[in-house]
Amino acid sequence: MKWKKLRPLLALPMAALLLFATACQEQTPSSANSGDGGVLISQEGSTPSENDPEKPYVGQTLSYRTYTYQTGEAIPVVYEFSVENVQIFDAYTDIGLPEEDFFPDFLTDQEFVLLDLHVKKTEGPERAGDDDWDTMEVVKLANQATKEADQNGEAYSSAPPCYFSGHPEDNSYYYYWLNPGEEETFQVGWCLDDDVQEGREQSVLLTDTQGLALYIGLEGGLNGSGIPLTP
Repeated sequence: MKWKKLRPLLALPMAALLLFATACQEQTPSSANSGDGGVLISQEGSTPSENDPEKPYVGQTLSYRTYTYQTGEAIPVVYEFSVENVQIFDAYTDIGLPEEDFFPDFLTDQEFVLLDLHVKKTEGPERAGDDDWDTMEVVKLANQATKEADQNGEAYSSAPPCYFSGHPEDNSYYYYWLNPGEEETFQVGWCLDDDVQEGREQSVLLTDTQGLALYIGLEGGLNGSGIPLTP
């Protein structure tokens, strides 16, 4: 398998900026993000108050708006993200997939969080060419510590996913495409990281699964609403 390799993420001096956003520097998708994060809505037939305490993501959907530009005109693109299942493994090797299916830059020997993530594109243009892509770069994983750091204006970091089941052959790892009205469930996974690298000594890292939540957006920080994943 071949895909474009992203340059390694470096710690940024700006407080409350996820390193995740730097990954788009070498693989800019056709849809330039201009939103402020997801807006939490309820799935039909279920409300957050009915959730199983062990599955707080049930009944939660994030609506997220971005824009693509065609012939100088900004066209809105709207997605809905919902989580169907959350699994936590001792390591990414425990799920039994070949290592070449993972993005190597973000693999660690720490716990591995795997989501069944349902994505529906509710609005947007039809695909005009091979250069049009949606991107899984917009998903961000946070835990209680990184959420508190974000709220307090402290520096923190969380790597992009190290696994995306929908990655294409011979292209950027996080790319996929849905036409308006189409929907699909992908598996997306992250390795936790307690490796304090040079320049990250003062950053709060994603080191445990307490209070995990999913956020959406390419902009810095945990803007908008999040889907709770673990108690």
